[in-house]
Amino acid sequence: MLLGLTILLSSAQTQHIQGQVIDKANQYPIIGANIIINDSNPIIGTTTDADGIFIIEQIPACSITLICSSIGYQTFIIKNVLLTSGKAIQLIIELEEQNIHLQEIIVGVDKKSTSNILFY
Repeated sequence: MLLGLTILLSSAQTQHIQGQVIDKANQYPIIGANIIINDSNPIIGTTTDADGIFIIEQIPACSITLICSSIGYQTFIIKNVLLTSGKAIQLIIELEEQNIHLQEIIVGVDKKSTSNILFY
């Protein structure tokens, strides 16, 4: 009986967050996006599945900051997410593409070089 009460009390003080991460422009799911709880020790987080769906379970009831990131997208931060023991949090996170401008690469031939290929 004591064990059952302990399990009941510990589950009442935790919560879970679930949701989906999608591309803001085309509304497609983003596979492999990372969702973590900022300043959690040890780190609490997960990645999205093939449908952009995620779930993080057993989070202590408190106010948290969520960080969502994926390669090619701007990092999205949600501050002051209040977790209470009564209701699970459901989120739709829309990430915007991040435009990265790279310098051009010029390939040339140097007749004096033994490798004959130069990169500038």
